[in-house]
Amino acid sequence: MNFKNYACIAVAIIALAGCKKSTSKQDPTPVSIPTPVIDPPKDQPTMIYTDLSGKSLKMQEAVAIDLNKDGKNDVVFYTQYVADNLNNIVKLDFMANSVVSSFLNFSTDATTGDDILPPLNSGQVIHEGLNSSEWYNVSAAVVMRRVENSTSRAVTWRGNWTDKGHLYLPIQVTKEGKKYYGWIEFEGSSQQEKLIFYKAAIATEADKPVLAGQ
Repeated sequence: MNFKNYACIAVAIIALAGCKKSTSKQDPTPVSIPTPVIDPPKDQPTMIYTDLSGKSLKMQEAVAIDLNKDGKNDVVFYTQYVADNLNNIVKLDFMANSVVSSFLNFSTDATTGDDILPPLNSGQVIHEGLNSSEWYNVSAAVVMRRVENSTSRAVTWRGNWTDKGHLYLPIQVTKEGKKYYGWIEFEGSSQQEKLIFYKAAIATEADKPVLAGQ
């Protein structure tokens, strides 16, 4: 992984998750959704589910999710502005950020070198070896980006979660040295200019593969 910058964001977000590790400055490039590399589990572990309906992330907001109900946030979604004066644009980034005890599954775009969070479809397997075990904690990446030309005010949208419908973000949460796998269901809507959340789940059994959306 190639995390290039550390940045502390707004006070409200700092209170939720502290200092975030950010990714490269280039635009996130859409990638194909990865396919499972192991057989689906015969028995899905018992899951802890969280109803996220009604939650969304818009400009200057934050959404924190406690997957295992232990009173600690496991992932934080937030927005940040990035002014690119060289290219005469302003970016509004919709970010996902893991904390000390949680890990997001990263991949690297082969063309740009950007760190990205590949989405999963329903039924795909979440396990230790997903994307060559590229799990990272205290790390952030762009899931959707709004780009506005500073002169013409023309707006374009980018990111591999943008306008793709309901998709699943795999997550790994550690507790007492054990790993628990889960997912967060959301979509990125350029029309509504926000992330829309639906549901999340985490396994109650350690080291057990789980199926996204189940």
